[in-house]
Amino acid sequence: MTPDTAQRLGISPAADTPTRTTTVVGGRQVEVPVVRLATLAIGNARRDNVPVGVLESFPHAPLFDGILGGSFLEHFTITLDYPGSRLWLVPRGTPFTPPTVSKTTTSGSRAIPLTLANSYLLVSAVLNHTESVVLLLDTGASHTLLTSRVAQRLGVEVTANTLRRTMMVADGQRQEVPIVQLASLTVGHATVERLAVAISELFPYPSRVDGLLGMDFLGQFIVTLDRAAQQMWLASRQPVNP
Repeated sequence: MTPDTAQRLGISPAADTPTRTTTVVGGRQVEVPVVRLATLAIGNARRDNVPVGVLESFPHAPLFDGILGGSFLEHFTITLDYPGSRLWLVPRGTPFTPPTVSKTTTSGSRAIPLTLANSYLLVSAVLNHTESVVLLLDTGASHTLLTSRVAQRLGVEVTANTLRRTMMVADGQRQEVPIVQLASLTVGHATVERLAVAISELFPYPSRVDGLLGMDFLGQFIVTLDRAAQQMWLASRQPVNP
């Protein structure tokens, strides 16, 4: 949550508040004080005694009071319908089929395996039908990113004339990144053709992560995540039955 939100709730960090080091995209490490919320409710989904960090996130977007993260979401199976602006949160272990996803789509054989590494969710993907990569799954990131070493492996050349876009990471830092187009990006059985992605270094030290999978890909599907089972389902969006 933002410092203003913590202040409104009367739980602003003190000098002896415990802190946690977190790394934002771009590699900058931030010391974040951690406080406790008595309750956090999203719709009828609720958790008590939730640890939250206090950080000035997206300072140029005053409508945000914070970021909903794993300390809350890990207790639920999450389904996101980006075009329909809908979110389902179901307690972990409860059988559930979202109304826009058919039962055949969410069968075990269609599940896409995820890997949990240092609280990050990683997923395997294939670029241009040939290049296998590991991407960090970020349901809130607007753009898919690839590291420069992956761009080199693909034979993608970034020049002075390459289109560039200014992007903002969670702590408010701005980055100007080159934009290139992939022939295709495939995750499990789901493929998006001609996807424009950014080239950026997620973390400066050697990492097994080749990039970040963002909403420009995920937003073309209904996304269901079971963090505990380390599985994801991607379904083509269907009209919601009345």
